[in-house]
Amino acid sequence: MSNDNVRQAPQQVSESASATKEIEEFFARVAAGGVQPRMRSVTGVCQFDIEGAGRWRVTINNGQPSIRHNPTDQSPADCVVTATAEDFLRLAHRENYLNISAGLLQGLILVTGDLAFAAAVFGSYAAEPVSATSERQG
Repeated sequence: MSNDNVRQAPQQVSESASATKEIEEFFARVAAGGVQPRMRSVTGVCQFDIEGAGRWRVTINNGQPSIRHNPTDQSPADCVVTATAEDFLRLAHRENYLNISAGLLQGLILVTGDLAFAAAVFGSYAAEPVSATSERQG
């Protein structure tokens, strides 16, 4: 192993821990946000398998979200979204107006099950779009 790899390892762990913390904060905001107007009559389970951050299970009951991290419950979900932590955060922040459809087309995520439900969950809880230009100016 070269010295370069040894020096880079702590930074990679730090970036991974930072991404995991940010994902935890995202799901905490979803749970705290309560019923979103467009989700009032929606009921279902969307599971997020996020490489580097674990499994997150979002259960929507008439629009009210509840979140479980790394649940032991293995019952089927209506949809499963699989992504790396970095790509999940890009979607959650709607980086450059990225949405679930564009993420699928770009191969950033994989969705199995009810795509419309996954899009509704992400569309209701994702942040306002951020463009690359505004990120550089901020």
